[in-house]
Formats: sequence, structure tokens, C-alpha cells
Amino acid sequence: MLDRARVRDGMTLWHLITRVPEAGRPAVVNALARRAPMPPSLRARLCCHTALDAWWDALGLLDTTW
Repeated sequence: MLDRARVRDGMTLWHLITRVPEAGRPAVVNALARRAPMPPSLRARLCCHTALDAWWDALGLLDTTW
């Protein structure tokens, strides 16, 4: 699934980050990063909700102020 994801699947990949077992998270993060570049400051803090919200905002969807 990760290899077949399209750019428009970014929302789905983003949601998977916190829903897959920890061992599988790097693969999901990498798949999303190939389709929607992650702000460089986020990789080290990826488990932080603030960092995930910033990446969501970078996807160009509605921002996380909702």
C-alpha cells in the first residue's frame, strides 16, 4: 500500500503514522515524505502532536486550528 500511495493519499498516510505499530512508523513516514516533504525540523520530533500538526498544515489541507 505504501508504494502505491499517490500524492493525494497524503492525508491517509498522515493518519497511519500514529496508528501503525512503532516498528512500522518509519516506513509510513518515509512514504509520506516522498509525496509531501516533511518540514526538516520535524523528523526528530515526529511523535510530538505539535510536529504532526505542522506536517498536516504543510500538506496544504485545512490547517489544524479546527
